[in-house]
Formats: sequence, C-alpha cells, structure tokens
Amino acid sequence: MVNTFSRVEFANNVELTNGSHILYTYQKEDIYINKVVYFISNGLKLGQGVVYIDKHERYNLIRQKLQEEGYNKELLNSIIFSNCEEFYKFNNVVNFNRLNNTFTKAIQSFVDNGISVRTWANIEWQEDDSVLERLITHEKESDDFVGYAKTFTVCAYNGKLLSSFMQIDLMKSHQYFMTDTELFTSSLYTKSQVPSIYLNGSLEEALSQLRCYQAEILRLEKFETVAQMSSSISHEVRNPMTTVRGFLQILSKKKECTKYEKEFSLMIEELDRANSIISEFLSMGSNKISEFTIGNLNTIVNAIVPLIQADALSQNKYLLLEINEIANLLLNPNEIRQLILNLCRNGLEAMEEGNYLTIKTYQEANRVVLAVTDQGSGIKPEVLEKIGTPFLSTKDNGTGLGLGVCYGIANRHNAKIDIQTGSKGTTFFVKFIMEN
Repeated sequence: MVNTFSRVEFANNVELTNGSHILYTYQKEDIYINKVVYFISNGLKLGQGVVYIDKHERYNLIRQKLQEEGYNKELLNSIIFSNCEEFYKFNNVVNFNRLNNTFTKAIQSFVDNGISVRTWANIEWQEDDSVLERLITHEKESDDFVGYAKTFTVCAYNGKLLSSFMQIDLMKSHQYFMTDTELFTSSLYTKSQVPSIYLNGSLEEALSQLRCYQAEILRLEKFETVAQMSSSISHEVRNPMTTVRGFLQILSKKKECTKYEKEFSLMIEELDRANSIISEFLSMGSNKISEFTIGNLNTIVNAIVPLIQADALSQNKYLLLEINEIANLLLNPNEIRQLILNLCRNGLEAMEEGNYLTIKTYQEANRVVLAVTDQGSGIKPEVLEKIGTPFLSTKDNGTGLGLGVCYGIANRHNAKIDIQTGSKGTTFFVKFIMEN
C-alpha cells in the first residue's frame, strides 16, 4: 500500500503530503520550466513514478535540463510522457471518458505495486461552454482519484487564458492553488470541513466554548474571503496597471509631452501607490504558505528598534523596550518584522506628543508573547468589534489594511492577537505557541 501520510518536498522549505492536488496558473515560461524540472527531479530522487503530460518541445527541453543535472537516460526513460495535445483530444474533441481511463491506467500499475506517484499535467483546451462544464467535472473526478491513489498531482493552466470565474471553479476541486511565485491552500476546496467541536463539562461551559469557536470562525472567514478574492484577481488587476505605467513612462519621455512632466509623475506615483495597496491586500490572506526558520523574536525586535525609534523621535514621542529571555520559535522574519512595524506605527499614530510606546517580550506558560502598548485614548467599542476587517480605518489617509495584515501573519504563525484597551491606552498582545 502507498503510505497515506508520507510527506514529500514540493518546493524549498515546503512539504506536502501524498494525495495533494494542486492548481497551478502560470504566467512566465521560464518559471514554469524550472518548476517542472524541480518537480520531476524530486520524484526521481525519491524513487517515485513520474507521469508528465505536456507539449513535446517542453518535454525535450526539460529532459535536456535533467540530463545536465546528472540524470542518466535509463532513469529519464522511466518518466511516462504524453503529448498534452494528443492526450486531451480524440478526433479534435476533448473526450473526458477516454481521458479519465487513460490517466487511471497510467497510474494504476504504480499504485498496485505500492509505488507513490507524482503527475504533472498541462491542460490545453478550446474555450467552449460545454467543454468547460465537462472539464470541471473531469477535475472533480480526478480529485477523487488523487485522494484514492495518494498521487501528488499538479494541474497547470495558462494564467493568461484562464478567466477568474473558471479559476474559482477549479479551486473548488484542488486543495492547493499555486502561482509563479506563491503557494496557497485553496479556501474554496469543497471537501474541506470545519473540525467538529466536542463539548465537555457543564452545558454552560460548553455553550460558552461554542460561542468562542463561532466568533473565531466568523473572524477567520473574513480572511478566507480576502484570500479568495486576492488569489483570483491579483494578476488581472496588476497586469493592466503595469501596462498603463509603462506607456506613461514612454509618453513622458516624448519631447512634445515634457510640459506635462509633473502630471505624468503624479499619475505614475498614484499607480505605484495602488500597487502597494494590492500588495498589502494580498498579504492579508490567512492561507498563504510562508517559509519558516527557527529564530528568536528578540532578534527581530532589536533589529528594527532603530527604525521605530526614528519614527517616534520625528513625532516627539518616545520608545521603551522591555526585552526578556524567551524561547526560539518557527518564524518568517520578514512577516514578523512587518507585524511589529504595523503595530508600532499604529500605536505611535494613536498618541499625542510626549507619550511613550512600549514594546515588551516575555514567556507565559506555553506561549511567547509580544506586547505593544501605547498611551493613546483607547479604541472605541464599535471599532474594536470590527478590528482587522479589510478596509476599516479610523485614519484620514489610511487604507484599513495594516491590522488585517497583522492578523493574517499571526494566523500563519499559529498565533493569537488579544487586545486590551481603555482611556489610558491600548495593548496588542501577539501570543505565539511554543512547539517542540
């Protein structure tokens, strides 16, 4: 039998289990090729069966790259390759019944012999309503087979040809969603279920616990919504913006347009600001997969103190540090740096001149705690209950994404954010679980 729970490396510092079904929408050919080479190379190293469905010219290029990495012809010949144009069509018509049978036969022999399998398929099709409907059905059936056979499967689609609506439908039958640069869990995957809540103790305690779970689920759903939206619209928004920015730069260099230099600069700056907001929006998704390393929270705090100190002094405010000895954690340093900066800058903006912002780290039971305390006037109750909601801001020029980013980072680190607020100030507690 294939080991149901074995984990395999998918990318640097990223492991997924056998039985993973990944939707990949690619934009750049060179990145696509590198991902396929890495995918097949890992499979060959692990002694897995490798099934690769793509164009002949890509296969030849990838085979050449694998040879350059030292793989011999005998090992490369073990790769089961099929031309995607032939595999997905029969008499110029996509025949999904034949397709499913062919795919199953290609893998079944490995499964029967207890050999785990990884498959990479580049899906080519002509956009037609009837074909799209059957393609969605085919992907659902493939997902069932992936779960049964415990294969490690990537379904690749050209992101430039794939509509947002089609992408959303495909995310429902894939556990993971991958772009050229990032890998997410698919919050739209239809087989995912919220874990059961087991009630113990008195009915009153059980109901109280249930209400806490419900509140937490509602809060997380906000971030799931953000993740769904961001993953489906990011490239469709950014691509035209990049095109517009490029043409503006070209026009601004033309001799007849030099008198409008200030106007062109303003338009380009506004496009850059919009792009920055999109980047913040994308980083809110709680299901974005981060790369973690073992590190110490104090190291990150000490590294960015000069930056926070400079911000405070420029506003005639002061910074206090209370750094205590704490355990190491699995952290993404860049994300934790962003979380600390966002909390500190929010705290500074909440205070009058002459007040103090305090950053404190300490251990509490099985948690490492980061606490950021300001001496502002506190958070209003109606704002507190909505805090972290995308685009909610009490500042005139705020985007309402800063705290949302913090909550997304905390979720990815399995940390919890608690807030204590009153008329004399507010403290944000970020509580990280210490793991072995």
